[in-house]
Amino acid sequence: MWGFIDGAMRAICRPDKSQEIYYSGYNKCHTVKYQALSTLDGLIRHLAGLYTEQESDCTVYQSSGLLGKFQELQLVDDPDPDKRFYIYGDPAYSLSYWIICAYQAQPNQPLYPLLQKVNTHMASLRISVEHGFARLMMLWGYNGFKMGLKIGLSPVAAYFMVSALFCNIHSCFHGNQTSKKFHCSLPSVHNYLAGA
Repeated sequence: MWGFIDGAMRAICRPDKSQEIYYSGYNKCHTVKYQALSTLDGLIRHLAGLYTEQESDCTVYQSSGLLGKFQELQLVDDPDPDKRFYIYGDPAYSLSYWIICAYQAQPNQPLYPLLQKVNTHMASLRISVEHGFARLMMLWGYNGFKMGLKIGLSPVAAYFMVSALFCNIHSCFHGNQTSKKFHCSLPSVHNYLAGA
């Protein structure tokens, strides 16, 4: 079983308090972060947030409780490495447990062409998480209306998380691009909501 992990930053209205912790110099606006685990069927299986710009992806992963959930389900402790649950993430997660990242060149030692091809292939697969976020924004565009997303005045994280739930339900009814790409069947709405 494989999954892909990635973070998403969403623009918000400038907060009245603690503006500096929400400001992203990279995006030149105030933002909040979420972290999602998407599986090969295109469903967002785990969503954690709301985090500030100052928290790194690795820190967000550690505080999200995702590793603990894997351990509860006994997906990470199998002695056979071929039966363990691994997730693929970008290099920001390189120091995290059970996350596989791209191969990196060492000083004065370039990557072998085969490893470069593996990196390119896996990067193209990891885009499926981005498709999940894009689909969520397409279906529930209010999450992109930053003037309505006011920390302290509106439930910003709840809007995003409920939209992710509705996005998964929509996928159960209508399918999605990721499940078609990986030839994965989606659960029925009943089974999805029952947690099967």
